[in-house]
Amino acid sequence: AAPPPRATSRPPSQVFVEGAQARNDFQFCRSKLYSKRALRDGRAVEGYVKDPFRASSCRRKIDPKQRALLNRHVFFVDFGARAAKAVAAPPFDKPRGVAYVNVLRDPIKRCVSRFYYERDARGLFRRGAAFTLDECMDGGHAACTFQRWRGDASVAAGRGYTRARQFTEECASNYLTRWFCGHGGACKPERGALGLDHLEGALDARRREASR
Repeated sequence: AAPPPRATSRPPSQVFVEGAQARNDFQFCRSKLYSKRALRDGRAVEGYVKDPFRASSCRRKIDPKQRALLNRHVFFVDFGARAAKAVAAPPFDKPRGVAYVNVLRDPIKRCVSRFYYERDARGLFRRGAAFTLDECMDGGHAACTFQRWRGDASVAAGRGYTRARQFTEECASNYLTRWFCGHGGACKPERGALGLDHLEGALDARRREASR
């Protein structure tokens, strides 16, 4: 039998970071909030846009004149003048020279890879566990009961976060859609296809702005 899929030890995002540092002398900053993907409201979005480095390893050390990269798990943020429009907050001035870059994977492959990473490297399952993802699902392990997951169980905003609950949500919901949809009611996990509609509308608006 073929060996199980393995989680990569050097993700594409790290390759991007290393390239930016080598070619353009970027300062690399790591967020301290990896468990909080969804910002709670428009004011939180505004605060993040105005000072994205506030909760990072570069706080108080970053040189405003130097280019920098911030590595954080956060749903799409529009660093533009209308950044808070979709989440009930007034528009605010956009910072100059800021870009949001996202690296995504095929959702099924990502789920499978995440399972073996949690099984073999993070201790989510019992030590020495050798079952496959299919066996985890068939055996009814709590982390693998994807069909029972509901939107109100989301831990994307940080509340109730555990690795097990995060893993279940990633594999059971429209999780990758939300990385492009962003924040606010239209992008909640229970919105499903409606969230995708909102995402497509937002992308169309951005394309129109970029073509002007």
